[in-house]
Amino acid sequence: MARERGLVGCVALFESEPMAYARAQVASIGERMDSDWLLALELEALRSTSARSSTGSRWPGGTIGPT
Repeated sequence: MARERGLVGCVALFESEPMAYARAQVASIGERMDSDWLLALELEALRSTSARSSTGSRWPGGTIGPT
């Protein structure tokens, strides 16, 4: 995501070869699109972990460890 934000919407001052900047932009957009679902999954896991820890228990059953 950081690479995409750094490349898209900017103006290239130098390109080592024609279309190198455009290819980098497209690649960065593709990388973000490929990993969006993983980011959403990770955020959901963090939310559920946070909800469990706010109840004072580490495990959903209320015990300290698996039984």
